Amino acid sequence: MKAIENCTIKKRTNWPVIILCILIGLALAVWWYCSVTEAEAEVYIEDHGRTEQMIDALKPGIEPAMRSRIAAIVDTECRAQGVPVELVLSLIARESGFRADAISKKGGGLCSYGLMQVNPGDAAHPKLLWKYSLTDLMRPENNIHEGVAILKAYMDRSSNTAEALGRYCGSQGMAEYKTTIMSNTIKLMSKEV
Repeated sequence: MKAIENCTIKKRTNWPVIILCILIGLALAVWWYCSVTEAEAEVYIEDHGRTEQMIDALKPGIEPAMRSRIAAIVDTECRAQGVPVELVLSLIARESGFRADAISKKGGGLCSYGLMQVNPGDAAHPKLLWKYSLTDLMRPENNIHEGVAILKAYMDRSSNTAEALGRYCGSQGMAEYKTTIMSNTIKLMSKEV
């Protein structure tokens, strides 16, 4: 074999390959954008003003960014799971006062966490304990998702909403708890806000 002496390789930019990569990237971006379903697109652009007004009526003075975040999550979860927004907002107002960092200790050492005071050992959702860390369970997105799912499960196996609320609370005997939530729900539904 002959030795190649003084061989230099010129570096040149391969523009056609770069342009092709950019076009493929754009095509993938367009495909992804178009693959968003109509329902998902509604969530992204929907105005949550009515829900924000209801939150303000139940708990004035919540920081606007947090109020908007809670409103968007509640609207999305309630629509997806078929639970009235007014009921969930009234439940959050009673359970945590719209405090995402709320933790309450119940009898027997069990704790409930977040906006909807979700108990990881809840009988309606037995796998919840293993699904999230406690930090993740307190994130509004996860907490509201799971709280609405638990409420929906109780609503599905209860004869009425008051009974489902009693199960959510863990006590059928707490009349004040159910009365407060139901009366706030009725006010919100009748647009007394």
